[in-house]
Formats: sequence, C-alpha cells, structure tokens
Amino acid sequence: MSFIRRLISLIIITALLLLICYVFEGGLPNISERLGAWFMVAAAYLILALLTTPFFERPVDVTANSIAILLLLTQMETAVPESYIYVFNYARQISLWYVMGILFLSVIATITNRNGNLKNLNRVVYRLSIRLGSASLLYVLAMFFALAPLYFSNLGYALSILGLWVLICFASPIEQIVDIVTELIGRNRTIHRALMEPIGEVRLFHNPGIAIARISDSQFLNPGDSLVVTDSKGCAWEGIPLATADLTTERWIYILIQDAISTPTNESLLGESIYKGWMKRDTITKESLLGFVIDQSNLEAVKFHHTGSIDSVSDGLMIEAEVGSSRILYQVTGAETSYDQLDDKSTLGFTKVTARKIGEWFEKEQRFRMRKWLPSMYSPVYRWDDKSGEFQFNSIGYVPNTSFYISADPLRLVTHNTAVLGILGSGKSFLTFELISRMIIAGIKVICFDITNQYAGYLSDFYAPDIDDATDQSIQDQTSRVNTNVERTVEDGGGTKTFIRAVKEHVEEFLQSERCLRIVNPEFFEVMKQDSRPFNDEASFVSMSAPEVVSVFTESVLGCINTEMTDRAKVCVIFEEAHSLIPEFHSIAQEGEKSATARTARAILQGRKYGLGCVVVTQRTANVTKSILNQCNNIFALRTYDTTGIGFLETYLGDDYAGLLSTLEERHAVAYGNALASESPLIIKLNDREDFITELKKQDCVLEIRSKYNVAKRVPVEPESDSDQDSDEFEDDIPF
Repeated sequence: MSFIRRLISLIIITALLLLICYVFEGGLPNISERLGAWFMVAAAYLILALLTTPFFERPVDVTANSIAILLLLTQMETAVPESYIYVFNYARQISLWYVMGILFLSVIATITNRNGNLKNLNRVVYRLSIRLGSASLLYVLAMFFALAPLYFSNLGYALSILGLWVLICFASPIEQIVDIVTELIGRNRTIHRALMEPIGEVRLFHNPGIAIARISDSQFLNPGDSLVVTDSKGCAWEGIPLATADLTTERWIYILIQDAISTPTNESLLGESIYKGWMKRDTITKESLLGFVIDQSNLEAVKFHHTGSIDSVSDGLMIEAEVGSSRILYQVTGAETSYDQLDDKSTLGFTKVTARKIGEWFEKEQRFRMRKWLPSMYSPVYRWDDKSGEFQFNSIGYVPNTSFYISADPLRLVTHNTAVLGILGSGKSFLTFELISRMIIAGIKVICFDITNQYAGYLSDFYAPDIDDATDQSIQDQTSRVNTNVERTVEDGGGTKTFIRAVKEHVEEFLQSERCLRIVNPEFFEVMKQDSRPFNDEASFVSMSAPEVVSVFTESVLGCINTEMTDRAKVCVIFEEAHSLIPEFHSIAQEGEKSATARTARAILQGRKYGLGCVVVTQRTANVTKSILNQCNNIFALRTYDTTGIGFLETYLGDDYAGLLSTLEERHAVAYGNALASESPLIIKLNDREDFITELKKQDCVLEIRSKYNVAKRVPVEPESDSDQDSDEFEDDIPF
C-alpha cells in the first residue's frame, strides 16, 4: 500500500474511533484522564506501526514498539474496583515480563546480526522476536489494559473499541476497503493493477538494469513474477524477480528492471520500494530467463549471473542476449561458483556462467554471422527455446536443442584441409565417411589411406573393390620382380623405383578415369629398399614403411595435377590413423619415415594451389606431424583425453572449448573452420548414422555411381565397429 493510502486509512480509523467515543461519551476523548489512555495507545500504533513500518518488521522495530508498550503499561494508572486490583496487577505484571522478554530477544537479534559466528543463535532469536513481538499483538495487549477503567463503568463502550481494535490490527479491513475503492477509481490507469501492496524496499541499484531489494521473509516470489520498482525520485519500472537469498535475518532478491512506467495521477508510490504488479510483455517467462550479464564479459564471450534452476543450463546450451537492437546467440562453455557481497556481513553465492559468442543466425543463408560488440552490463540473458527438428541431409549436424542445422562446404573442406580428432568410439570414423561421401557427391576424387580396412565397407556405394584389388596386385607384382635386385648405387637397388613408377601410372589412370574413390592400404605393399652397398653381389634390404608408401602416393597425386593452378578442389587425400601414416618426428619407427613425412607435408602444402587437400583422422594428436596438422583450417574435435592434443586445439578453439573436449558426449564435436556455417567454434551434434545412410542412398548421383560400377549387386564388406577393433587398435586409446 502506498503512503497516501496508508494516510487515508489512518484518518478513517481515527474517525471511527472518535465516532464510537462520541456515541458513548457524547464528545471527544479526554487524553489527560485515565479514560482517554486507550486513544494514546491507538495513536501510538497508527503512527509507529502503520506509517513508519510499511513493509515488514525488523528486530529494531520490535525494540521500539516494546519500549513504547513498556512505558504505557508502567505509567498506566489502575482505576478498577478494589476486588479486581490483585487480578489486574497480576495480569499486568505477566504482560510486562512478556514485553520485556520480547525486548530482550529483539536486542539480542540486533546485536548478533553483525556477528557471523552467532548465525544460528541469531536465526532463532530473530524469528522469535518477529513472531512474538509483532506490532499487532503488542498493541492489542496495550489496548486491553488501557480500556480497563471502562470495563466496569461502560462495558459496551469498552467492548466496541476493543473489538474494532482487534479487527484493525489483525484483519486490516479499512486498508482493504481503501485498496478496493482506489482500484475501482484507477482501474483504467497506466499501472494495470492499482491494488498494490509494498512488499519490500530497494537497498541498491546496479545501473542499468538490476535492483537488489530486501523483502519480508513471508513473501515468496518466483522468477517471471510481476513487480513494480520505484526509486527515490518516484520513478517506476516494471521488474522481474531473478534470484532470492534467504539470509539469517532477512530475504534479499535480485530484480531485473524492464521498461519505465507512469503512475496514475491519484497514485503516490513510496520511493525505493517494491510492489506486486502486472507484466506488460508476455515474452518473458521464468523458464527462458536465465540471469543477467555481469562483469568480465568481453567481445568474445559473455559472463552472466545464473538465477535459474540447476537443470536450466548446461554446457553447449544456446543462449541469447541483446546487443543493440539484435538478438545475439552465445553457447555455454563453462561455469564457476562466485558470490556477491550484499552488506558488510552477508554474501550471496551464485553460479557464474561463461558463454562464447556465436553470432546472429541468418535464416536465408542458413549460417551464423558474427556481430561485433557485447551486451550491456546487467542486461538479461535468455535460454534459446527452439527444439531440433527432423534430419536434414544437407547438414552435418545441428546445435544441441536448437533447429540451427550446420552445413559444411565439401570444396572448402578440401582446399583448406580438415582434421577429425577424437578417441576410439567417439564417432570420428563415421563423420569421416560422411565427409568423404559429400566430397564425392561434389565431384571431388578421394584417395583414402586406410590401415583399418573399414572404408571399403562404409563407402561401398562408391567403391569397386575388384578394380582397386587388381590395381594393388599389379603394383605389387611389378615391384616383387625387382625387390631383391642389388645395385652398385644403393638408391637404385630393390623395388623402390619400380614401385614409384607403377604408383604414378596407376594414380594418373585413376585421376583420368570416371572413378571417384580409391582406397589404399599402405601395409599391403611389400617394397624392399637396398640398405647397404653391395659386397660379393649381395646387400642388405629393409621394407618400405607405411609412411613411405603414403609419401609415394601423395607425391604422385601432386605430380599428376600440378600442371594448372586452381582454387577448386580436385583431389582429397584421407589419412586414417594419421599418427601411423604421417607421424611426428619423435614417433618415427625408422629413419626413412622422417624424410617421407616431410615429403608428404610438402606435397600437401604445395598441392593446395592445384586443388589437392587432405583430411587428417587421428586419436593421437601429439603423434601427428604438425607440418600437416597446422595446415588444417577446419577442425572437428570429438571427445579426447590427450592433454597434448587438447593443448594444441586451444590454439584453434580457445581454452574454453578445448576444456570441454574430455566431457563431450558421443556424436558431439566442437567444430570450427572456413567450411562451416559459423565464424566461431561451436558444439554440434553430428548426424545419426542410419539417417544419413538412408538419405544418401536416395541421392541421384549415388544411384548413378552404384549403377555405373554395378556396386548394387555386390555384397558390401561389413565395416568393423570402432569398439570391435583388435588389441593393436585398442592401444590407440593411450594418449601418447
């Protein structure tokens, strides 16, 4: 209730009391006589309780009221028949002791309020003093004794005043009538609900947008409820409660300030107060409102005070905040506990959430665009409530719990190189198969170096194994004929030169053919290298390793396409189990692998301007040569525990996203790069395998390829599951 309404109520109550006095006494009460003491009690209550304590009672208010009642009881003269004096004095003594006890409790509550070590004691005495020392109870007690002389001279008069007084103190009928009348008068005014009762007082404004208030512990507010907040100048705003803290002696609440509102001309609101009201906008709900922006936010990420339930936010959740006139999307990447200092002794613990800026979604382009600048301090943060829909073939996945489908340009996946990183069973193999399928559909030829023998099964729609098997056997047969030839020049001995020549011929044939997929297992080939100078027409030989075989194929591809520079992707080389095919120098098994890896890296580096790119697939990032990995501008990081790999990915993704890699769910990845529909890293949920395969088989180009190579009649090789690999593959879980 506003101050004006309370003043009106005071005048009406005073008039009713005077009317009763006039009816029974024929005039106004004489306050200088004992019979007028009751009017002094009424005046004390109306001034001390009704006007000066409009919101809620504190221990200091109980202290003031207790002292006033003690003075009234001790100074009150007894004018009762002699036979009742003993009973009357005994009752008054009990009342005095009761009021003194309340006074003692309120003083203890006030003193212990500033001592954190006595928190439990303070909580008990605070509630006892407030409950047992309410102004209504104390002044009804005082009125009972003040009317004592009238009980024996004019009982009807005394009972009329006492009955009205009990009604006033405990039921507040006058205040309610005043509220109803003013509501009827101002029902069409600007404030939608004229019947508003102050429920607390503002203690601090965080400009712009946040107020911290103290309310009665009997008031319960939920996020999304409607409030009206006023300042010391009488200005009013719509407000929404965010977080409530029940402290030892009081209840504090954070309030989100919304639009300014005007008050009716007949409405006077108390300054720096909280009222219940109606919300003007329907878009804000307690489910979508998560909190408000706090300090340490920057251009890349926002930090916000989380005020919702613990289930309302999680890593990867998409949120939104206003930046100017735009609604900018962020993705939650971290959280930590913190606290606010409410006063010199009280703190409020809360969760500080960090979210990385993703940008603004453009529906027509189906991509995110970065928006510069950051939200205002204390501006609201909302949960993005938009559930994902059906599978879309043109996307590689979607942002969790949204309908933001993320596409990947297969041409840019090749021209800017791509890395797929993750532990065994995280989903990286199927993601790679999907990327290869999209490249083939886009007209890009793909050469896969696969030592796991999985690709032939997964890519059976594009693959004619009999052709590749015959080709590999032909290369091996040519090489085997000269594998043990001893030459005076070490480099000319063995089958190396023959193998290189045969590979180049078959690579050129593949690139000129209509075939789109070539799968090579480097471990299939047995190529002998002369390792020493001849002695008595004999020399030692060593076998060419898998990295050396890979370098021969990669250099052959570059040699076949380096006649004309282009920015269009032509050929993509897939390094499956890249840590075994292009190892870092500290991980090589024999000396020849070091130079072989360097040649492969040089071919990839030079090949970009001729349309050659690569996809690096590994679970051991630390063991893959950085000469190639650093050229990958598209990153798909799935779950990983490799600390060296996580440290490497921090350069691309930032420490916030890199810190989430060890907790990513299956089929979830942190994706970033030029090929994606986002200018910032983001967590996406990858496509379901069965959904993608079902739609893939319906594509016209896939049907054409299947018909051309008659692969529809073949029995596809059943691909091995990530979880069913042999013991050697299981060792790949070791992050070193």
